[in-house]
Amino acid sequence: MGMKANVTEPDLREAFSVFGHVGEIRRLLLPDGVHTSGQGFVTLDSLSAAKSALAASPILIDTSRIKVLRMEKSSNT
Repeated sequence: MGMKANVTEPDLREAFSVFGHVGEIRRLLLPDGVHTSGQGFVTLDSLSAAKSALAASPILIDTSRIKVLRMEKSSNT
């Protein structure tokens, strides 16, 4: 399960905006800096929005089943 290369940032924003305001979106790239790793981060504006996204996992975008996991910002950021 993961993002396919054709899933764009606007696709992610649209899919996750049903849960609340979407802040930052980051798609992780492979070391070549061009191809996606199939993973990324979506920041939602509230805990309730994040819990709703977690409960809806996996989220289908086109033919990609996106598994939603909880992550917290590290104290280093």
